[in-house]
Amino acid sequence: MMITAELTTIPTGRISIQHPTDAAHYAALEAHYESVEAAWPYAPVLVVEDDGNGLTVLDGHHRVRLAREWDVTQIPAYVVSLADYCALLEAHFDGSTPNRLADLDGYIRCDGKVYSR
Repeated sequence: MMITAELTTIPTGRISIQHPTDAAHYAALEAHYESVEAAWPYAPVLVVEDDGNGLTVLDGHHRVRLAREWDVTQIPAYVVSLADYCALLEAHFDGSTPNRLADLDGYIRCDGKVYSR
């Protein structure tokens, strides 16, 4: 079973972050952001949408934190519906969220390509 994530722009205020970010990784990302002139130079984050109630980050915790701390109100994201995500978990992971994001590689399609972290 494959599910498709739709590319869109999302408000950073609706995004829930599930775990703390690594300080060194965040510092490197922030230093890079300070040095570029592009509005938002990073790849879209991958999120699950809870039927209009909010968004949960699967991949991109550091990018979301950066956007919030730098007052970036909208960022690009691949959005997976909660229903599709739950069906994927049932089909391949006995209904449980995998421990590693890499375990989802090969099951999510973004822009016609298989998602891989």
